Amino acid sequence: MLATGEPLVIERRGRHLQIAPVVPRGKLARLSPHAAYLEGDPDALIHADWSCEWKP
Repeated sequence: MLATGEPLVIERRGRHLQIAPVVPRGKLARLSPHAAYLEGDPDALIHADWSCEWKP
C-alpha cells in the first residue's frame, strides 16, 4: 500500500473502509485565495508611475 500509493479497501459486514496514504501538500497548495485583497485593476499597477515616491 505505501509502496504503490494505492488505497486499501477493507469490507466488513457490508461496509467499506478505505485506508490511503496521506500525501503531504506543499506550502503554496495550502494558501487560500484572497480575491478582495487587491482593490482595483491589477494591470494598473504595471503602468503606475512611482518616480515621485522614490527618493535616492
